Amino acid sequence: MAGVILIPLYTRHLAPETFGVYGLAEAIIQVAVVVLALGFNVAYLQWFAELPEERRRRLLTVALVLIGVGSAVGGGLLALAGVTGIGSRLTGLPPRPEFWTIGPLIVLGVLSSLLLTQLRSQRRAIAFSLASVIRLFATVGASIYTVTVSPGGVAGVLYGRLGGEAAAMVFLVTVTRRSFGGWGEWPEFSRMMRYGLPIVVSSIVITILGITGRYLLTWLGSLADVGIYTAATKVAGVVSLLMVQPFGIAWGGLMFQIAKEPEARAVYAQILFATWTLGWAVIAATGLLTPELFALLTSRAYVAAERVFPWLLVNQLMILMQYPVGIGLYLRGRTGLLASVYVAGLAVNLAMGLGLVRWAGSTGAAIAWCASNVTITAATWTIGQRLYPLQWSRAKFLAVAAGGSVLLYAGASAAGQVWSVTTIVRAAAAVVVVAGCGWLVLRRLAVPSLELGAMPQNQDTG
Repeated sequence: MAGVILIPLYTRHLAPETFGVYGLAEAIIQVAVVVLALGFNVAYLQWFAELPEERRRRLLTVALVLIGVGSAVGGGLLALAGVTGIGSRLTGLPPRPEFWTIGPLIVLGVLSSLLLTQLRSQRRAIAFSLASVIRLFATVGASIYTVTVSPGGVAGVLYGRLGGEAAAMVFLVTVTRRSFGGWGEWPEFSRMMRYGLPIVVSSIVITILGITGRYLLTWLGSLADVGIYTAATKVAGVVSLLMVQPFGIAWGGLMFQIAKEPEARAVYAQILFATWTLGWAVIAATGLLTPELFALLTSRAYVAAERVFPWLLVNQLMILMQYPVGIGLYLRGRTGLLASVYVAGLAVNLAMGLGLVRWAGSTGAAIAWCASNVTITAATWTIGQRLYPLQWSRAKFLAVAAGGSVLLYAGASAAGQVWSVTTIVRAAAAVVVVAGCGWLVLRRLAVPSLELGAMPQNQDTG
């Protein structure tokens, strides 16, 4: 949330070139956090449901210590590389003294991820939300000073983030301290890591997919292109904030528990349809208001980011859908297949990106990222249906996608028409779309589960 709220601050005080440098530093931090967390944030959810409380405490303590030490070593090496400029040809980062913050940001990111997973497992929604609120206010408060007063620039952004992460960590340690235990559970920790490591590969590839465009633009374009692309991804974070992240948090705690229900397949099918329909409604409504959204959140120096935005919205939807379409792989314990799927998606991203970035710059990078996630979602769905078939209607899913695509095109065509008469029309259309899709989903959910269970698999009802 802080990343979205701070967009106006960043884009009004940082030129695209400067914001591009921060975008590259942020990319390195994101990859490191995913790698060094070792898949704990997914694997622990299953172990939490199986182990008694005392064993869970020991397992959490061992994980925090070992993963924390690993993240400190890895983060320290990356910070040293950033300060000295080692590997700058690969990372694109010029040597800067403020890059010492990369180390503590990685450590805090990894450890907060582990503790937030504990809160998710315990279904402590209030504490989980408070951690996010504290991080938000601390980051915003610190950044207002560090970006606008001193030291400014990339250093100001990094120092502001560090203040927010530190405040959130203090709170997380306080609220989870009773979850820590003694030393032990080495066999369980080993088993959990073996389960989580294939997911780590997938998570690494997912993260690399998100930063590939930035680096292709660094190598084939300019830092200004990176800044435009990064700004567009930050604005697209509105969709991630409203839809992808909340769904992922809820899904992680519920996906294995739903399997215990007598009509589990029907429930998963309902969730799949609802997610697809409401997802298209949200990105279509957001896309219709693209000019106004960018006028509020960015400065005129970033107007080129509007062309990038529609592709990033569809990309967010594909990321969202990867949660429900992959249920079969998780329930059947075939998470190892995810690595192959995501590597294939990365290959698509690179193959398309090399040509598209040369042709269309930041827009080409967004198209390539979107195409890769479409590929991943389709492949995951195909494999998942073989392992754990769900009922669905191809015609209805395609109809929803077609309608959403038309509305996204309408929003993209209104570029530059800010706060005009068409704004009222587009805003009204956005409300109608969200309300209509919400009604459709509620009507679908009203169908008795037994009736759904009796439906033939993969039926196309038209």
